[in-house]
Amino acid sequence: MRKSLGNYQILEEIGSGGMAVIYKANQKSLGRLVAIKQLQSGFVTDSEVVKRFEREARAAADLQHENIVLIHDYWEKSGSYYIVMEYVDGIDLSRIIQRVGALPVDIALFIVLQIAKALEYAHGKGVVHRDIKPGNIMISREGKVKLTDFGIARVRSSVKEELTLPGAFLGTPAYMSPEQIRGESIDWRTDLFSLGVVFYEMLTGERPFKGDEKSFVTEKIQKGRFIPPRELNRKIPRSLQRVVLRCLNLRSTKRYQDTSGLRRRLEELAEKKDKKVEYQERLKNYFIDKGIFKGVREKTVVKKARPAKKPWPYWPRILWVTKIALLTLIPAFLSSHFQDSRPLIHRLKKRETLAALAQQYYGDYQKSIYLRTRNRVIDPKRLRPGKDIVIPLITYHQIEIGDSLSKLAGKYLKDAQKAKFIAQFNATGEYSPLKVGDRIRIPFELQHKVKPGQTLASISKLYYGNTISYQLLMNYNSITDVQSLKVGDVLKVPITTSKTTRRGWIQRALDTLRRSPEEKYPRELEEGVEFYHQGEYPGSIIKLRASLRARGLRVEDLVPIRKYLAFAYAQMGEQEAAAQQFLALLELQPDFRLVEAEVSPEILEVFNNLELKK
Repeated sequence: MRKSLGNYQILEEIGSGGMAVIYKANQKSLGRLVAIKQLQSGFVTDSEVVKRFEREARAAADLQHENIVLIHDYWEKSGSYYIVMEYVDGIDLSRIIQRVGALPVDIALFIVLQIAKALEYAHGKGVVHRDIKPGNIMISREGKVKLTDFGIARVRSSVKEELTLPGAFLGTPAYMSPEQIRGESIDWRTDLFSLGVVFYEMLTGERPFKGDEKSFVTEKIQKGRFIPPRELNRKIPRSLQRVVLRCLNLRSTKRYQDTSGLRRRLEELAEKKDKKVEYQERLKNYFIDKGIFKGVREKTVVKKARPAKKPWPYWPRILWVTKIALLTLIPAFLSSHFQDSRPLIHRLKKRETLAALAQQYYGDYQKSIYLRTRNRVIDPKRLRPGKDIVIPLITYHQIEIGDSLSKLAGKYLKDAQKAKFIAQFNATGEYSPLKVGDRIRIPFELQHKVKPGQTLASISKLYYGNTISYQLLMNYNSITDVQSLKVGDVLKVPITTSKTTRRGWIQRALDTLRRSPEEKYPRELEEGVEFYHQGEYPGSIIKLRASLRARGLRVEDLVPIRKYLAFAYAQMGEQEAAAQQFLALLELQPDFRLVEAEVSPEILEVFNNLELKK
């Protein structure tokens, strides 16, 4: 098959479903492979189906995530409708399970973690997938995991009305949540149930709810009866089984209340299982070994032993032993003062010196002693371009009589007021007494020169692996206005690359710094209110519920959180949940009254019924 479709040359048909056919095509203008989804000719006259097809394209087009198949274009031509999307060279998860059965625990954990990340992003945008199943999860030849086929963009209309539409829009019965089967109002938690079914199937090779007829399967789902996964596969850890069982809880209120909670738990289990595994490479090699993909497995290169050499003369041996002793004893002697974990690596350029590197990274050329000792450099003048220089990122100081955190902050960070950062880094109080002889960790300050196009968020992503830590950089550098950052400015970045230490330290620092005196509300509350006014009610609820976990909340903070939670639940048709939020609000502020100008009839109905019951 080779025909042209505008700017695209159709190469072959790669799949078909109840309402669409998918083709592999070449985009001529950019010279790249894409997938084109064409609506079946039997549905083009159905306005509701066409409207849903277009809504699916528009909803997915707003999602730009590494674990979600990207949408490039949508158009209508000669009575046919097309969606152009990213081409994934791989195979869907359903065919993988059919061929190999139960997957290894680490492989299943990695796949479900990537899907949880995709859903966390989509749910934050107010998008509910509603059709999570192995057939909609793609695994590429490079070991990447992609979620595809987004159906409902936002939960606005009643599910009962949607049941009148063709089954292609409904989801697969074996993976549907109980509330979805009953036709109730649904939110992001229905996706967590479906993801739990997929996780169960990957771990055991079987679906938890099996049956030949749709009615039989849906009845089993609503009763919640299934065999615990460990009874089918004893290799499944109990901690992982608890995650699956929580996702498969009949009551949506008993599941994870936001997708980020599930994602964090999966990350903890993955890190606990093996911190050193590169999972994408592990996934790729596993499928090559199983014959699913053809390719060359990555192998560890082992260097051959060198042939034996003649014995060295007497005096060079003595000099060599002396050199080894110096290289080992000097760092051991200074180890009480500094040590680093997973440091940065700098490849030495022409005419660069250790003093220049110390000035570049630490803003102090005298700290070149740290570079010399860490890299075991005896004579700096003998360094040659191309040598990799380790940049220490963390210092260990042994407490002496008279030491205090403010004194150490002045000595190492040149600012006594930064004692609170050292305290947060060591999970201790700023004024806690120090014991003589104990060792305390002190993060080095790196110097970052702002380049064109960089923001505090992108700099935070560069050093900490996330964008939310820009608040830490603002407070550490006493920046009050994000817009004041200019090209050429030098930021001080306290950092360590140890994942566990970094994550805990940053979280403690952000918890402390989140509520500065200038802030009126927690950050999540502001984002939740913004989502609410944009009509993104599921995303609003996620942000507002997260704001309830912020430290140091006051009554004036809790009142708007409960109010907008009640508003969002009422707009989604969940009157019981909205009433619970209103009751909690009235306990905080008994004289609370609604302003009719800012509420809808649905909100008024819930509140008035509440008043009548009282």
